[in-house]
Amino acid sequence: DLELEADKYCDDGDLLFAWSASFGPFIWSGGRVIFHYHIWKLDVFSHDDLNKRFLYTWLLGKTQEIKASGHGISMAHMTKERFELLDVALPPFEEQTRIVAKVDELMALCDQLEQQQQDRRTLQNALRQSTMQALAGAQSPHELQTNWRSLQANFGWLFSEPRDVAELRSLLVELAIRGVLSPAGIQEAETNPAQPVVLQADQRAGRRFAKVTHVDPPFDLPATWTWALFDELLDGSDSGWSPKCDAEPRRPGEWGVLKVSAVTWGEFRAEENKRLPPSLDSRPECEVKAGDFLLSRANTADLVARSVIAPLDVQDRLLMSDKIVRLSFIDSELKPWANLVNNSQFAREYYRSNATGTSDSMRNVSRQVIHELPIPLPPKLVQTAVMQRLAELNQLCDSLESELTDKALYSARLSEAATAALTGINIKQDEDTVVKAPQTELIAPLRLATPPGIKAQAPLATLLVRHQGEMAARDLWQRFGGEIDAFYAQLKTEVAHGWIAEPDVAEVREKAAIAAVKA
Repeated sequence: DLELEADKYCDDGDLLFAWSASFGPFIWSGGRVIFHYHIWKLDVFSHDDLNKRFLYTWLLGKTQEIKASGHGISMAHMTKERFELLDVALPPFEEQTRIVAKVDELMALCDQLEQQQQDRRTLQNALRQSTMQALAGAQSPHELQTNWRSLQANFGWLFSEPRDVAELRSLLVELAIRGVLSPAGIQEAETNPAQPVVLQADQRAGRRFAKVTHVDPPFDLPATWTWALFDELLDGSDSGWSPKCDAEPRRPGEWGVLKVSAVTWGEFRAEENKRLPPSLDSRPECEVKAGDFLLSRANTADLVARSVIAPLDVQDRLLMSDKIVRLSFIDSELKPWANLVNNSQFAREYYRSNATGTSDSMRNVSRQVIHELPIPLPPKLVQTAVMQRLAELNQLCDSLESELTDKALYSARLSEAATAALTGINIKQDEDTVVKAPQTELIAPLRLATPPGIKAQAPLATLLVRHQGEMAARDLWQRFGGEIDAFYAQLKTEVAHGWIAEPDVAEVREKAAIAAVKA
């Protein structure tokens, strides 16, 4: 029933300009609505002299020019005074109409080209995946050689972007755990089959979780390799503790409880933790130690049970949560090989098919499922040789990825130069901005406006309440504990609800410059 003045509404066909956040012009097509105060509605003074579509097109170009001239990670912003001082080169009305028609024609061609590129990429991805699946699943030396020739013949087309190299690395792991990367000399010299050390039930430090006693071989292995249950390599397993923690990471000297993301991405990430409140006593038995083999029992369908090995210089006072499981090995020298197998696509498929949960965004695996993972186990000498060979091949992948990244960068620079030559607009970015983001520091202050209610989803405003109603943006972000994009999205929501005052334009400065000033 809310009724506002007529100028607070926009309707289909209105030309709008967002002067902050989603910076740029838009032609509205969503019916009659109230528009946000971060948006201006532009009323054309004379439809006989100014084509609205021409002004929209001109503003698009001006927006790109303004964005290209920016540096760092500051949010694009335009004041009303500055906007009204913009000079518009206005040709006769008939020429405006012709320009709009030509732009529409060229944009249609761009859309067509974009669709063709997407179709090509879809076909490329499908061919790469099918080729690699055939190679990984080869059942004989002849089939392996045939599929490898197919990959080799199309290598440049199948791996044309830096992100494609990740799939090549994954393929190498699959070949490694199947014995394909075993050096022939070592494989032939090693005549003693691999045998896991099996402890009797009364010798185990922990309980046996596996219900099965043998492995049905999922694929063939070299003669000296054997199949073993994960359980046969383990002396036991334990999990951590999940008390109610503060959202922000721990400070120096404090205890922290690890999040699942600490063990998800192939390397141990100590910074992925939540602060244990000082009012709670720690549980030292849950503390992570050097060399611990850790995995998550709950995560997305693709990431559940991913594992890492804690480094020798692991920080102290970090506790496992109850979603993290620590596996204790009978022979600690088997950890690197077990970690390789556990993170392979073979293991991903096993966990995906045995996980519980109705949503792909949160799947769970039991201790039994983990302990029953089939492990292809070569003799230790072969394990070492295969891991070394895999490291060498990954170095080649690093080189390929670097070459493809440079190729993409040179292509972007060529496109920028061509655009500048045709339009006169220099959209080239500084090299440091293109290659890597500078180290920056957010220094804009954020202030509480209206305190949120108890049930309001307002974590940022709640933090401001606890800190006398004002904090630097950087400090608030760190206490929030999320990614920078999630922080900005939450900040935008809470400003819109009136819990946080509209911030000044965020100033972003490089840390190196700050250090120089302080010096």
